[in-house]
Amino acid sequence: MGNRLITIVDAIPNDVYVIRNIRKLTWLVTYPNKKFGISKKDIENKFPDDTTKIAKKKIEEGKRQFLDPTIHTYVAKEKNIIIGFCGVKKEEKNNRIGAIYLLPKYQNKGIGRKLMKMAMHWLGNERDIYVNVASYNEKAIRFYEKFGFVQTGKIVNDSAGVLPSGKIIPEIEMLLNHK
Repeated sequence: MGNRLITIVDAIPNDVYVIRNIRKLTWLVTYPNKKFGISKKDIENKFPDDTTKIAKKKIEEGKRQFLDPTIHTYVAKEKNIIIGFCGVKKEEKNNRIGAIYLLPKYQNKGIGRKLMKMAMHWLGNERDIYVNVASYNEKAIRFYEKFGFVQTGKIVNDSAGVLPSGKIIPEIEMLLNHK
């Protein structure tokens, strides 16, 4: 990582705009896939301009999550610039990693590992932790495996992976078993 000073801190409601942009930028690099017919345009359409009605609704939903004590979001910063984030949730029976994204130029530098450690510390080890990963995102699958996650064999197609075109990013479920 060189001499970069990276800090991991709690996100604040106004971070939702930067988080949304990081998600879009990383999706554009990660999720287009010829085999599944997912184009860059499909991904771009998932993230309409912040001034649209749909985007404004998503931004408000994002801000409301900060009021939910079962959800926590961490951001990674270089100086005062957000370069990545991790969102986690404590559910009734299990815990869940909802998202972990870093801008492409900051990947493979140990920052994702720092975010993950903070998230796992907050989630604790009383409950199993689940995460959904695009089935073709080998890099993410290997990342989670380094933390002890295993593939459950379950295919998940939740709303997060549904694109406006109707195409679906195929996801698999991974589990860190604490029992």
